[in-house]
Amino acid sequence: MKHLFFTILASFCLSSAFAGTITLADGTKITSPKIKGDQTKVTVAVDGKELTFSGKNTKEEKISKPFYYFDGNPKDKVLSYKGLIQKVGPAVVTVVQDNGLGSGFIIHPDGYVITNQHVVSGSYKGKLRIKYHTTVNGIIKHELFKKVRIIAVNHRYDIALLKIEGFEDRNFPYVSLATGHNVEKGDEVVALGAPRGLERTATKGYISLSNRSYEQVRDSHFQLVYIQHTAEINPGNSGGPLFNMKGQVVGINSLGMPGSDGLGFAISSDFLKFFLENTKVYALSGRNMTSRFLYLPPPAEEKE
Repeated sequence: MKHLFFTILASFCLSSAFAGTITLADGTKITSPKIKGDQTKVTVAVDGKELTFSGKNTKEEKISKPFYYFDGNPKDKVLSYKGLIQKVGPAVVTVVQDNGLGSGFIIHPDGYVITNQHVVSGSYKGKLRIKYHTTVNGIIKHELFKKVRIIAVNHRYDIALLKIEGFEDRNFPYVSLATGHNVEKGDEVVALGAPRGLERTATKGYISLSNRSYEQVRDSHFQLVYIQHTAEINPGNSGGPLFNMKGQVVGINSLGMPGSDGLGFAISSDFLKFFLENTKVYALSGRNMTSRFLYLPPPAEEKE
């Protein structure tokens, strides 16, 4: 698990009483009046475990941070189209399997990736790869990660959580998740992905409707509420992110209408957050009794 730094700082709260703030390397702040500015020992509960750190105000210590997603800050500034692509583009990847490809995006520096379930549905027991690109000194560098594990899937939400393995010390770029129900008709959005395999493709559009129940798709007994938008998407965009103009994910591009321009449908980030908060329920495992499929062992031979 990745190591992150924290620093104990002194700050004033509204009541003018002193409060201490733990600032993580990603900018996340944990403030409590129980943390005093002059204390030399702090105990923090991380993923159900209590960790104690010693040191003065300016001392940094390493802690292990559990898996979680990053909530977008509503106060983040609105970006230009170009600025948004430069900020979030490195976290968008291409997901490749034997029967095709789709898009995805990294949500955690340890290499956790989100995509559509239908993008990886043929790779539960086959090969799954992730194509990743970054820019070094103005030169685009491509990497192909061949060790990718499917951690959890939800067939009805059409969401899958993947993990790039073998790079425990690497700090991957990642994106934050906004609240999908805050988007409104007319808001500008940007779709990034690999339509027809064309990586790093960006398109811009508007929210047409933030709560479209599209009854012609998916299980007729369970309907998702989609975000309908006009950003151009094509086969290969599936699983890729739909961003607001702050660079925060508001949806997962999942559906398009063949022969109809400007009709794209994204799964709200609210469904994604629920999925991530319940990954143990949706774990891809033959022992998972809540999974859609139950893999039974073969019967044992009878002894004579």
